[in-house]
Amino acid sequence: MDAEGENPQKEVAENSETEEEDSPPCCSPAAYKRCCCTWNIYWKALVWLTIVVAYLLFGGLIFAAAERPNELMEIQLASTTRDTARTNITNMLIDLTSCNDAVCMEEIESVVDNISELVSAFQEIPSEANPIWEYGPAVYFASTVITTIGYGVLAPATAQGQVLFIFYALIGIPISLTFLSILGEILSGFINRPIARFIARRKKRGAKINVALVRLFVALSALVCGLILFIFIPALIFTAIEPWSYGEAVYFCFVTLTTVGFGDFVPAQGTATSDTSTSLRGLYTVATAVWTWIGLAFVSLLITEIQNLSRAVGKSVTQCLRRWKHRKSGRAEIELHGDHTPRDKSPYAGGEN
Repeated sequence: MDAEGENPQKEVAENSETEEEDSPPCCSPAAYKRCCCTWNIYWKALVWLTIVVAYLLFGGLIFAAAERPNELMEIQLASTTRDTARTNITNMLIDLTSCNDAVCMEEIESVVDNISELVSAFQEIPSEANPIWEYGPAVYFASTVITTIGYGVLAPATAQGQVLFIFYALIGIPISLTFLSILGEILSGFINRPIARFIARRKKRGAKINVALVRLFVALSALVCGLILFIFIPALIFTAIEPWSYGEAVYFCFVTLTTVGFGDFVPAQGTATSDTSTSLRGLYTVATAVWTWIGLAFVSLLITEIQNLSRAVGKSVTQCLRRWKHRKSGRAEIELHGDHTPRDKSPYAGGEN
């Protein structure tokens, strides 16, 4: 009777299992939950992308408004001083035609000193043809602020710009880190989901798999692909646009993506890009900023994979130590009792009273 009573329940269970197997994967609760989680992180990334873009545009607006008037005053002052110095040098050269040799040598030295002072004083002063604090460069400056790259070539010179920088960085850096962590999580999902399926299938087939070795392979593969996509290939593009060698371009890419930002090499600052039109220079600046953000997301992914590798290695080492300790304790027990029968360690084991 019991066997007959259990048969319908077994048939129902088997039918439900076959229905679940025959049903499409997207209809299962696990797949539905996985799809919802995937779309949730995409929506979250879209929301934070909107926040970052709006914050960068706002930063470019306030920094341009704070620094552009001061830049225009410096340009006007530099133009006036250049004209005055040019007039003085011209007059000195005219006077050289009516002097003797000794006086001429002194006048020539004075002219050389004036020219050297003029060049050293105005070689870093912006010009009207290549302004620094227009809206586009100000947005790029805001991007270097919240990503903590900070090349140092462009910095606020006024008191209000410096105060705005402090509050802008205090709010923008957490926004940037949050957005980059979400991007790193998305990229990590693209890599870890296939790896998890591969490990699960191998375990179902009864095959032994070393998770630490798999994580090491994933980390090395991500490192190699990232170096090619975000350093070596962009370095070729920078070499074609900037007056840099390939080694200098690789060095710049590495310094930028590690957020070291020495400032010895900065894009869109040389004569090669200053001679181009404003629209092309702005497009180049935007493309550089997009490359920087995606590259920083790759760095976040790489850090995540290194953390996963360290966890897997730690777990593998712990398991090895446990097996070694278990074998050592088993050998010690055999040597102690002289037989191969394990001794019952329970306090309730039978014995003489």
